[in-house]
Amino acid sequence: MQPSDYTLWPKQFPMSLIVPKTTLCYNLEVAARRYPDKTAIIFYDPRITYAEFHRLVEALAGFLQHRCKVERADRVLLALQNSPQFLIGYYVILRADAVVVPVSPMNVTGELDHYFDDSGARTAIVGDELWPQFEPLLGSRFGHAVLAAYSDYLTEQTSLPIPEFLADKHHSYTPAGVYPWMDALSANITRRPASAVTDDLCAILYT
Repeated sequence: MQPSDYTLWPKQFPMSLIVPKTTLCYNLEVAARRYPDKTAIIFYDPRITYAEFHRLVEALAGFLQHRCKVERADRVLLALQNSPQFLIGYYVILRADAVVVPVSPMNVTGELDHYFDDSGARTAIVGDELWPQFEPLLGSRFGHAVLAAYSDYLTEQTSLPIPEFLADKHHSYTPAGVYPWMDALSANITRRPASAVTDDLCAILYT
C-alpha cells in the first residue's frame, strides 16, 4: 500500500499487520483451548469441534513419528480429496515437525514416482480410493502409508447426495508398513514435544 492509498483506507482497520511468531499447530492448540466446542469442520452434516480436531492431530502425529519413523523436516506426501482427513492430515504432518507435500488426487503412478523422488518423501497419507496408484511404488519409493476412508467421518444421516467413493468402506490392505487411518488413531501413540519454529519449511507445492 502506498501513502496515496491512505486516504481511502477504512479508519477502523490498521495499515499494517504484525505477523505472530507462532506455528500453525500452536495456533490450533490455542483455538482448541479457547473454543473447544466450536465447529472446526463440517463434512456433509457431521461436525468436528476444535477440541476433537486437535485431539486427532496429536494422536496421528505420534503415529507418524513412532510407527512411520517420520523425523524433523522429513517430507510426507498428502493425497486426499476435500475431506476432514485432508485438513487433519495437513496439521498432523506439521505437528510431526515434518513438511507437507500435497499432491493431486488425479496423479497417476508415474507422476507420484517423480514427487517421491524429487521431494525425498518416504511416507504418505493417502485416500483409500487412490491406493492403486501408490501401491506399485511401495518399497521402492516409500515405506509407510496411512490410508483414509472418507466414510469414517460420515457418522450421521444426511439429506445431501454423497458420491459413491466417499461412502465406500475400507478395502483390505495387508502390506507391511500400510495402516488404516482408524487403526493409526486407536494406537493413541504419544507424540514427541513439538520442535518446529516459525521459519521452518511448511509445505512443498507442485503445480
